[in-house]
Amino acid sequence: MDRGGSWDLEIDNKLDALFGIEKFQKEKVELSFSEKKKFFSSFIKHFQKIKIITVAGTNGKGECARLIHGHLRKRNISAALWTSPHILSVRERFIFNESLIKEADFEEGLAQIPRELSYYEGLFYLFCHWAKSLEGLEVILLEVGLGGRLDATNFFDTDLVCLTSISRDHCHILGNTLEEILLEKLGVCRNKIPLISALTSDTLNKKVSTFVETHQIPWVNLKEKYPKLPLAAYWDQNMLVSLTAVDLLTRSVDNLQSFDLEKLPLPKNSPGRFEQMTLENRGFIFIGAHNLDGLRVLVQSIYNRVNLDEESECFFALSDREDDEINSMMEVIISCERMRKNTSICFFDHPRALNREKLLSVLDKRKEAGKEELKFVKSWTEAIDKSSCEKTLILGSYYFISEVQKHLLNRGAHIISN
Repeated sequence: MDRGGSWDLEIDNKLDALFGIEKFQKEKVELSFSEKKKFFSSFIKHFQKIKIITVAGTNGKGECARLIHGHLRKRNISAALWTSPHILSVRERFIFNESLIKEADFEEGLAQIPRELSYYEGLFYLFCHWAKSLEGLEVILLEVGLGGRLDATNFFDTDLVCLTSISRDHCHILGNTLEEILLEKLGVCRNKIPLISALTSDTLNKKVSTFVETHQIPWVNLKEKYPKLPLAAYWDQNMLVSLTAVDLLTRSVDNLQSFDLEKLPLPKNSPGRFEQMTLENRGFIFIGAHNLDGLRVLVQSIYNRVNLDEESECFFALSDREDDEINSMMEVIISCERMRKNTSICFFDHPRALNREKLLSVLDKRKEAGKEELKFVKSWTEAIDKSSCEKTLILGSYYFISEVQKHLLNRGAHIISN
């Protein structure tokens, strides 16, 4: 799949000039949800005859949406996929039958975006404008961006909702408890429309049970159907959701086939998700883990998928977040012996990044408290360029992954496709 080039860098600059950086700022929202929805009225009417699958959750929703897209293509079902964020090219968010939107179509759609919309909403408008022109389109897959209830993807009614996971992230927007976050995610559901969930928490599943009963929603509770689900690696959980979703398109909720958790196929690598690059005799593996729970489940299961030996190294960087979460994420890595020895924490230059001063402040406080520290590197570019390590793991913020990939490509690296 094309991952972009010089044009994509130019369009990134143009998008920044039009909308500013992609960052949700609650105090700057000028239009209400219903006011913004009016801009999408022609798309809402046009897509009524096309099946829509909405994928929500804190972690795993991007991979799950891509998996569903792949399963549909194997069945020769024509599908368009909206996903975010992107790693190298903004066009990664616009996929039709496993191909990115063409540059000419992107440029044409860019001119149509109402300037009252935000960066994210504007790009979603462009996706809808583009999808409206696609011939033979049968299914639209929508990965929810932030939350669900007030996300732009929720302008559309849906034929199926998939809920991958619930954990704490964007708490200043979605709420401070898992129950509050869950209700925001469930906001994409519709009365009598099926819901598939892979939540492993009995407490949260009780909340879902009450919700679906109130709204007469047919519910596929994968935790109930597969009691060993909590023990499965997160990519297996995502695979199970995706296979069930595609199965549900042709069956009833009560007549779904069963899958063997022990024999699920590994998902294909996708941008920022176990993606690999080579540079001369060196290999790089990129795994996004942008919040505490995402990092925790990754560390618990990473060695089932990646062969990292004692000579491997890891560079870890975060987007901006609270000190407590930074500390907790460092503790997760320290708890894994092989990662603790070989991981360097760093900062990177990006508007959404955890800045140098805040990171150093956290490290200083850890030192004063006598806590074990991760090795800190001042310049990840110099550290990577000088290293002779044969295998390097790039972990943390997707924005960090993007910066590292661009740096390596400029040095002549190659993306490994699978």
